[in-house]
This record gives sequence, C-alpha cells and structure tokens, in this order.
Amino acid sequence: MTPSPSNFLHLASLSQDLARLGVQAERYFAEDPNTCLLKLRQYAELMAQLTAAKAGVYQPEDDNQSDLLGRLKNTG
Repeated sequence: MTPSPSNFLHLASLSQDLARLGVQAERYFAEDPNTCLLKLRQYAELMAQLTAAKAGVYQPEDDNQSDLLGRLKNTG
C-alpha cells in the first residue's frame, strides 16, 4: 500500500514550516495521537502568528496564543 499524498503539501509555497507540521500531524494521527495533537497545536500557533504578521498586529516579544487570537478577532 503506497502512502497517499498529504493534505498539507500545498502550503509549502506559503510556509515550509506550516506544511511540515501538517504533514507530521497526519503521519502521527493513527499511531501516536498525542504527538498528532502536539503538532496540530504547533500548526495552529504558527498559523495565527503568520496571519497576525500579515495583518500587522503580531508582537512576538509578549504574545501568547490567547492574546494573539484575541487581537486577531478584534482587528477583524
């Protein structure tokens, strides 16, 4: 059985790190769910950081995920 292509490979043109984390989450889904969740959290954090940076509201020195998501929500 050949492995199917990842659902995240198309992100490589935007961010190699996003694509890598997505591919890793897929890989660990069945064999190691805890690692899969860790990779998905890292993916979500990076996605929020990249989105905030593009919107001009990213403050890396004092941002936690909750603050960052709140800032993104408030800026639309």
